[in-house]
Amino acid sequence: MEADRLLAAALQAEEDAAAAREAGRPPDEQARLVAELNAGVAKALSVEDASARAAALELMQLAELRAEAAATAALHARLGEPLRCSEGDLAVQGLAAWFKASFFTWVDQPPCEVCGGGTTHAGMAAPTPQEAAHGAGRVETYRCTVCSQVTRFPRYTHAVKLLSTRRGRCGEWAHTFLLLLRAADFEARHVSDCADHVWCEYWSDGLGRWVHVDACERSWDQPLLYEAGWGKRIAHAFAAGRHGVADVTRCAPAARGRGWDAAWRRHNRRRA
Repeated sequence: MEADRLLAAALQAEEDAAAAREAGRPPDEQARLVAELNAGVAKALSVEDASARAAALELMQLAELRAEAAATAALHARLGEPLRCSEGDLAVQGLAAWFKASFFTWVDQPPCEVCGGGTTHAGMAAPTPQEAAHGAGRVETYRCTVCSQVTRFPRYTHAVKLLSTRRGRCGEWAHTFLLLLRAADFEARHVSDCADHVWCEYWSDGLGRWVHVDACERSWDQPLLYEAGWGKRIAHAFAAGRHGVADVTRCAPAARGRGWDAAWRRHNRRRA
């Protein structure tokens, strides 16, 4: 499958970059960027799988979310309060809220799988054949501070597997939420800042543009969140969807207003 091939190439590039850092060699920025693009494309292609989308639909409360969106729109109409978005946009907002509150869990350090105690990072491990079969190119290990048992945290990259584990960091969150958006028949794409964060965008028929949505933050149409709220400095931003890859740096948080000049300077420094 093309998605698996691209993801394998991206994971290999990550391993090569890590090895270069350990050896004190400068990173290959071009290779890193290609790997990031390949990973985004792989995730975008993986959520087009019919069986994956069917599995997501079985878990989603889509009918209820659409009914709530319709009720909210109707209420605003009765009150004479125009909405700046459509029912579809309201449904995406509801989906993000449900996803964060009830479906997915953020993991920094997983609890001990034996006693439930706290853990500390104990290094990396090679994936087992079963873990690798679900796209885990790397596995983090954590030692329990109570019973000393080691808990494995495979970084799965197969969206269907993530529907069952329902945990991870921004990569797992964005990938799984992208699957839910596509299962709900929204045109959607995976966005990466090519540094340390990823999120989603979907096409809003009501607004006539791509709209930022970050389930990790339950954030809708707040593209300035990362620079204004987190203090991030973004040099690149690329969106990958079923129709291809787009450079969205000009549309990304860093590029709003005067930020574009700063983003372009950071881009040139990385190339130097």
